[in-house]
Amino acid sequence: MVNKRKYQEFSKDEFEKVLWEISPVVEFFGDFYNFDWQKDKGEWVKAPGMINEYCYFLALNSDVCIKVYSSVKKIVDLSRPSGEDAIRIVLASTADAKPVRGKFTIIKRTGTWRRNLKLRVSEAIGSLGENMECPRCKNRILLKRNSIDNSQFLGCSSFPKCDYKRKFIL
Repeated sequence: MVNKRKYQEFSKDEFEKVLWEISPVVEFFGDFYNFDWQKDKGEWVKAPGMINEYCYFLALNSDVCIKVYSSVKKIVDLSRPSGEDAIRIVLASTADAKPVRGKFTIIKRTGTWRRNLKLRVSEAIGSLGENMECPRCKNRILLKRNSIDNSQFLGCSSFPKCDYKRKFIL
């Protein structure tokens, strides 16, 4: 039995498997590992420096994604030792990975990290509401639930006039 409060080590493969259970993901690429964003006087500013953990994008539309910091060290493909870091997520711009919302959500790397990561991603999506625009008609995108199978998806608020939707498995 897994101790729910004790630090859990995990591999890159294990972390990616959990992400793919949520939604298709893309690992950071190119320059995205050469800088990060941090708050300075209430504003997000680019901070130069190498990111040494694997990071991923969960695309929500062409403008917004969920940026996921895995806490998996790139050199060894294992999570960092206890106390060094946590899994973090933030809603961000797909163009430059700049956060579009207040702060990072922290997920502790305990026995419940898998469930907690899925829950925090679901909460981030649910909080989008008015901040997402339909790529077809420019109306709001909402988190909706399918009445037949109870699955969640992102759909246009002007349905049935606009039938844009994107499946999102949580």
